[in-house]
Amino acid sequence: MSRYNYRAAAMFLWAATALGQFPPTLSQYEPLSVSRESTYFENRIELEIRRLLRTLPYFGVFDHLEYRVDGSIVTLYGQVVHPDLRSDAQTLVSTIEGVGQVNNEIRFLTVSPSECQLRKAIFVAIYANPRFRPYTLVSGGTIHIVVEGDLVTLEGEVSSGTDRLSVANVVKTVQGVSQVANNLTVSK
Repeated sequence: MSRYNYRAAAMFLWAATALGQFPPTLSQYEPLSVSRESTYFENRIELEIRRLLRTLPYFGVFDHLEYRVDGSIVTLYGQVVHPDLRSDAQTLVSTIEGVGQVNNEIRFLTVSPSECQLRKAIFVAIYANPRFRPYTLVSGGTIHIVVEGDLVTLEGEVSSGTDRLSVANVVKTVQGVSQVANNLTVSK
């Protein structure tokens, strides 16, 4: 899409929102991932949720958090390894001005020895690879690894379609991985 088309789409969305034809928040269309960098068309509450959730002390590469804003109601989704992360996320989001209610649908991931070993092996396969070194510079990592049994889900944002496919291919080679769901998005 050319620069002109992006500008035309942005003007259309701005006008539609101003006329009350669209909901005022982007996440009403689908949940937004905390591990993604893009903030295009997000409102103040969505940006504050993303910023605050990223600061949680236990939020890391093995967790995935998403949120949806519907007026003053925020719904939290995702999977976490550390038990305190679920309640801490809810408490933190409830302190944001304009948030009236927080629905917490964050699930706990099991931490069996085999799953923990698989998490570590995948972490090393991705983050020790020189090709993916730029993704280590973001606190908490930009590639999140969600392990449930032998199923691996990749969440987050990468800079190219090639990296998106390459990360998934690297993970598929890790012993113990039976299936990879590649939910990585390409930053724009």
